[in-house]
Amino acid sequence: MKGNLSIRLFFGLCIAGTFLMFALYLLVSVGSPRKPVDATALILHVDSVAASTKENYIKDGNVAATKENDNKDRIAAITKENDNKDGIAASTEEQNNKDRNAALIKEKNTKDGNAVSTKEHDNKDGNSASTKENNNKDGNPALTKEKNIKYENVTSTKENDNKDGNAASTKENDNKDSNAASTKENDNKDGNAASTKENDNQDKNAASTKEQNNKDGNSTWPKKITNEQIFVTNVENYLKGLTEGNHCKTFLRKVIQRAKSRTNGWQSFQNHSLLDSQFIRYLKCPTSVRMRMMSDQPARHFAAETPILAWNKHYSKAEYQRLTNFGGTFGWKDIKEMSIASALALLNSSHNRYLFDDRMVKGRIPNDKKCIRCAVVGNGGILNGSMMGKEIDANDYVFRVNTALTKGHENDVGTRTSFYCFTLVTYSNSIAQRFRTGFYGAPADEGIRYVFFANSLWTYKFISAVLNKRRPPRVSSRKGWWMMPPKFPKQLTANNIKLVHPDFMRYLKLSWVNSPAKFRSVHTPSTGASMLLLALHTCDEVNVYGFGGSDAKFSDHYYDKTFYKRVHYANHDFRAEDKLWHLLHERGIINLYTRA
Repeated sequence: MKGNLSIRLFFGLCIAGTFLMFALYLLVSVGSPRKPVDATALILHVDSVAASTKENYIKDGNVAATKENDNKDRIAAITKENDNKDGIAASTEEQNNKDRNAALIKEKNTKDGNAVSTKEHDNKDGNSASTKENNNKDGNPALTKEKNIKYENVTSTKENDNKDGNAASTKENDNKDSNAASTKENDNKDGNAASTKENDNQDKNAASTKEQNNKDGNSTWPKKITNEQIFVTNVENYLKGLTEGNHCKTFLRKVIQRAKSRTNGWQSFQNHSLLDSQFIRYLKCPTSVRMRMMSDQPARHFAAETPILAWNKHYSKAEYQRLTNFGGTFGWKDIKEMSIASALALLNSSHNRYLFDDRMVKGRIPNDKKCIRCAVVGNGGILNGSMMGKEIDANDYVFRVNTALTKGHENDVGTRTSFYCFTLVTYSNSIAQRFRTGFYGAPADEGIRYVFFANSLWTYKFISAVLNKRRPPRVSSRKGWWMMPPKFPKQLTANNIKLVHPDFMRYLKLSWVNSPAKFRSVHTPSTGASMLLLALHTCDEVNVYGFGGSDAKFSDHYYDKTFYKRVHYANHDFRAEDKLWHLLHERGIINLYTRA
């Protein structure tokens, strides 16, 4: 009995508890307000649809466009059902029936699925009507509201709800069909121009502009201007400034004709160079020696278009390829491209582009007619006892080369040095003989410029190292021993380095020295000859000392303590060079110091 009673009490309590919980549930349900069921969320949850509609209930009843990537079959129906329940907006289908223009556009673009609103439809009353999105992938129509004309224009778009409410319906990826929709001449190369023109009544700013067309590639780009065209233009502009009857006009017209008549394959010819109008910078003086060179007999040697100095603009892959045809001081054969590129990239200052850069004002060459007088001092024994020191120093600029020893010889050779000219090999050899000559290093005058004649890979590696403040490399000599990098008394910078162009050196060899051995690869103008001819192509008056002396009467160098007969080497033709100096002196091109 007791067991049965216990069971009955247990079931009775369970039943009572159940009724009590049900009563509490009813009490809570009746006491709290019932939330409306969100049909959209429920259906999306049941069907696991990731795309939810973005319902914006605005005070004046505006409805924004549905969110991207809504389900193909569900979203339009759900949105329409919700809008009908709330009484906010009419469906797009009703709007499209009223708006025959939109229907026509839809029919017209059936092939590519693009329905784009046109400019005429936007301009009827200053308010943009609803447009149909180009949602080819999901085919969902955009819902718009007819009431939205008072404050702003709303256009359904697949990607963007604009901050200011003015959205241009656009589909970005219509590349295949190149369907340009709407605005005035806004067809891109990629076919991306499906934006409608927005009409804001307050400021009437169009979304698509003429500048956009240029950005998208509708503008016609000019053809690449060649170096030859730039050269010809520069020379022609210079010619326009010359007075009629100027004898150099005829010469420069021939220069232009040569530039225009170049044939394909000129890059591999020794006697052709890059066209460069540097020479114009050195034609300010009306009585310049180059004016006489243009009209006198020696003008047959003068190719004004040859580049003189080299800097960063002279490196390119095409130029490197061309100059690898020539070796030694005449080109870049057997030199790695990276070595050339790294060195020239550092010569990027305006000081590297003009020999007399100390005359420049704020990086510009003064447009005056000042004539520049230069003294070019060689190391010939003819200067010993000459007493030409003061005359040499009286020039505007003084050029010296290799063992440019002045201490103890001031009366004969002067004291000033403006340009010190050398190759790394000749400079190293000069220092190596310091105990015999007393020359311990290059001059270090205030404002001095160091002129490199680059005859090997060593030069480019050296320039790159010192300008990057690294230790310069050594080089192995032909005799098998190492040559250490020479030291300079002043810090080398991009502002005090001048690098002579390889084309200029090749031009000097073929057109000026004119040695019978000029076509032999071993032949090259001497460093002194290169210095003199560099001055001849840049200075307006060239006064020459220490060149062309008699081998029988004078020692090899002015600093020799005993008589040394000049040695003729296979790579230099001193006889041809001496003959040239005397010829130029006779023609009045240079002023050569001579002694009986």
